Amino acid sequence: MGRIVHKVVKMILLVGFIYNTTALKAQDEQKLNHRNGIEISTGFSYLIYQSGYGFKGSQGVEVLVSKLLGNNYKAETGFRTTLSPFLPEVFVRGVVYNNFERWQPAIGLETGITKRTDFESSSNLLKESREAMLKDIGYLYLSTHVEVLSFNLKRKLNISLLEFDIGTHYKHFGRTLRAQTTLIRIRKTF
Repeated sequence: MGRIVHKVVKMILLVGFIYNTTALKAQDEQKLNHRNGIEISTGFSYLIYQSGYGFKGSQGVEVLVSKLLGNNYKAETGFRTTLSPFLPEVFVRGVVYNNFERWQPAIGLETGITKRTDFESSSNLLKESREAMLKDIGYLYLSTHVEVLSFNLKRKLNISLLEFDIGTHYKHFGRTLRAQTTLIRIRKTF
């Protein structure tokens, strides 16, 4: 499974690099009226963790603050949590994006600290093996971030649907798969 995650991450990074070089050429001449602005967004997401011996799904909410760094770059930091029980997550993300009229696709890398990797099971089947594989996952993770269905509704209002993040933890890289879908995000620029 680690090789699959590694190949997917390499492919997404390559596509992001190609996308970035063409996007920079296309937008060199455009000026952003809100370039020095801050974006604040909130979203609802669903996260799945999978390992050879465990599976866990959880839904949650997130709040995100973004700072535009250039015509096609922004840095983001945010906080996610599940609703019940409280399992927090703090992350930072670098994003490359492009504007095609109202459509604003983006791709980036995210890293963070999470407490959402708690694999609980009431089954005694392979209990010792499962506990040995899942007890030492670590808290730090790395994932890619893709926004394909992101649209500017007004000059300073954006909606994004079905964002996708895929990654794993740094410790024992590839042992776990982290897949998250942000179902809806509303973003406002100030």
